[in-house]
Amino acid sequence: MSQNIIKILLENAPLLGVFILISGSLKVFLYYKLFGIYIFEFIGVNEVLVLIIDNLLAFFYIIIVFFILFIANSYLSGIFPYLVPIFFTTLSLIYLFLRKKVYLYEIGFQNIVFWGFFFITLDQTKFIAQSSNDSIFKNIVLMFFLITLVIYSIFNAINEFHKVKNKQYYSKTKVLFEDCEFVSTKDKYYIGKTKKFVFIHNNKDKSNEAIPVSLVKKITFHKTL
Repeated sequence: MSQNIIKILLENAPLLGVFILISGSLKVFLYYKLFGIYIFEFIGVNEVLVLIIDNLLAFFYIIIVFFILFIANSYLSGIFPYLVPIFFTTLSLIYLFLRKKVYLYEIGFQNIVFWGFFFITLDQTKFIAQSSNDSIFKNIVLMFFLITLVIYSIFNAINEFHKVKNKQYYSKTKVLFEDCEFVSTKDKYYIGKTKKFVFIHNNKDKSNEAIPVSLVKKITFHKTL
C-alpha cells in the first residue's frame, strides 16, 4: 500500500500543488478577514504564492504525517497502530515543555487532529484492504490530503490572528515612514504586509489602515513569541 500511496502522490503532483495553493490562499484570506480586511483586493495570484511559501514546510510535514498514518494502519495490527499517535503525543508534550513560547491549546489541537485522522485512516485502510477498486483508493487518499491541509490552514490562520490580537505578537514592531515612526502597541499594531501595502489595525475602533509601501523606509520587528 505504501508504494501505491507514493505512486498516487507522484502521479497527482499538479493536483497536490493546487491543493496547497487553495489551502495557503485560505489561510491568508482568513487571517486578514478576521481583522476585517479583504486581502485579495490588495494582492494578485503571484503574490499569494509568495505569502504561502512560509507554510510549505508545514505542508510537507502534513504529507509525511499523512503517509505515516496510512502505513501504520496498513502494516500494523492489534494495538501496534496506536503506538504511532501515542508516540506523536509524547513528542508534542516534550516539545511543549521545552519551548516556553508554545501554547497548550496549539499542542492540544494538533493532537486532536492527529488522533482524529488516525481513527479515520484506521477505518478507511480496512475498507481499502477489502476493495480492489484503485480509483476508490486514490480518491480517498487525495480527499484526506485535501481535508488535512484545509483544517491546518484554518487553524493556523485563527491561531496567528489570536497571537497578533491577544498575545501582542508584533508588540513594539516599528514602521518608519518618511515623516514619522509608528510603534505597535496593544491598541494599534502592525498586522502584516504585501508587496505594495503595510497593514495596521486599530483595536479600539476595529479599523484598518492600508499604507503604500512606497511611504515606508524601514520596518523593525520585535516579535514577542
